Amino acid sequence: MVLFNEAGNQNTCVKPLFEESYNNLKRMLEIRLLALSKLKLLPYENNRNIIADKARVILSLLVGAVVVAKSIPREEERRQILEAAQMQILHMLGVSNTELTH
Repeated sequence: MVLFNEAGNQNTCVKPLFEESYNNLKRMLEIRLLALSKLKLLPYENNRNIIADKARVILSLLVGAVVVAKSIPREEERRQILEAAQMQILHMLGVSNTELTH
């Protein structure tokens, strides 16, 4: 999977691999979000367009957090960026705070 390390790489050989990784992760997220939506575990309806947008947002948040964290020299700030992104993504996936603490 080349998604994180190659974000922004303009190499014509890497771009298709990045896109393939992105599409695979997006599909996995859409499946998860669709299942949670059908179970009424998410605060939005079972709408494929909304779910596709949520998957895009999650991936953008994830990749963006990794890119920003990689550019910050302070270890503590890098950790906080990644933890904050992780918490937001988990909430978007319907994971509750009680599930996170166990």
